[in-house]
Amino acid sequence: MAPKSQTASSSSPLNIPKETNLLTIPSEAEANPRYKCFVRFLNTSYRRQALTLNPTLYIDVLEGFWRTVLVSTMAREDGTSFQEVSCSIGGKHFQFGEKEINEALGFKVEGHDQEATDAQIVDFMTFILYADEIDTGKLNKKFVRREWSFLFDALQKVFLCRKTGWDHISHIAVKLAYSLANNQEINVGAIILKELAQRLGRTVRGRGNDIFYPRFLQVILNFLDANIHELEGIDKTKMAYSKSMSKVIFGSLDTRNQVDVILSVTKHMHDTFESYPLDKPIYHELSWTGEAKTEGAAQSNPSLPIPSSNPLQTQL
Repeated sequence: MAPKSQTASSSSPLNIPKETNLLTIPSEAEANPRYKCFVRFLNTSYRRQALTLNPTLYIDVLEGFWRTVLVSTMAREDGTSFQEVSCSIGGKHFQFGEKEINEALGFKVEGHDQEATDAQIVDFMTFILYADEIDTGKLNKKFVRREWSFLFDALQKVFLCRKTGWDHISHIAVKLAYSLANNQEINVGAIILKELAQRLGRTVRGRGNDIFYPRFLQVILNFLDANIHELEGIDKTKMAYSKSMSKVIFGSLDTRNQVDVILSVTKHMHDTFESYPLDKPIYHELSWTGEAKTEGAAQSNPSLPIPSSNPLQTQL
């Protein structure tokens, strides 16, 4: 049973923000031509379930979670610690950690790659030709190519517990983009759990009335109990649905992001794009080690924009 501090605010109205934990664009058919490969790249990646799963949101279930949830930090025998989430919904107790989050959202549960370091983030932003001083705490989408702006925007609006401030590129978004671009599988469940724990705080009063991660939470709770909406006291007629990123975003990107640099993609992205039956974007085919194609190959592609003096923009 939840402590009194958790139930004292049970009458406060809760809200499911429409600006957070969005669905990605379901098909490249909805995307402007320059973004089609990037949309498909996201939706065929190992994160596709987290990006596209669209469960019915049962309002009573999500409110029951938000009103009773506690996050506990516990120690392992080796001295490290881990977090677990516990809650009570419809008279039933639920508990989960990063393992269950990974399982529910289709991620691997062990053998993860390491998250990018700050030095690797700087290298990565340099590689994609970030057009301003690279301060990892003050990155902004207006300084990257439109295609990369779309990728960062999509990752943030799916994986961050926030409703505003989307122009700022968060550490999480860069780490997620870095791992995708380099075909690495980091522990996304741990990232989600940390975000959720920070948003929940220690008490109900501190967490506010906005239910963040509604789509993820419903997927996780459905994973723990497929009939959770049938529990006692749950009105299953009270439903909501996740908002999808709209194709309107592309017009906004084309208008706002006029960074005049060559599109750089990693070797993994290049190889993946080449397998798509889609028109390919014109990009700078550099591997992550910075190896460029020969100048002769560049001359065979006269449609490629003329690069600046930046050495990373060596013509293909």
